[in-house]
Amino acid sequence: MANELDERDLAIIRLLQENSRISFAKIGFKLGLSEGAVRARVKRLVRNGVIQRFTVSLNQQLTGVRLLARMGVDAQPSELKAIASELSKFDEVYFVALATGTHDVLVDVLAKDMDALKKFITDKLGRTPGVRGSDTSIVMEVYKWKGTYFYKL
Repeated sequence: MANELDERDLAIIRLLQENSRISFAKIGFKLGLSEGAVRARVKRLVRNGVIQRFTVSLNQQLTGVRLLARMGVDAQPSELKAIASELSKFDEVYFVALATGTHDVLVDVLAKDMDALKKFITDKLGRTPGVRGSDTSIVMEVYKWKGTYFYKL
């Protein structure tokens, strides 16, 4: 898929990453393309799955979401995919990946406060079949963040 992207596609993507609300006309002006050409390219990028969604990046502190926790989950090897699938279903969870190293599954969780995080750990993670243990780190301050998490307010 990446080899199908030309420089104009990449330029459009970069502009949308900076501001997903930028108009096709403004993108076209900046890149020397017509509005229709930009619209067609964006439609193709969405259809081909290159662009998965248009979103906003929120200031978590101003929305009441106070904690970002990074968790390493220890699992029974035969249950790895089932655990990852189950954890992916929870609204608090924003990232799930199978990993090598100290832990088998890496999970990012957003919680309103410490009580909400504790409830997630005990009522959801702790009751997930195949989970043998976990290690939770609370993010204190972020210095660089290139992505965005979509979370329900």
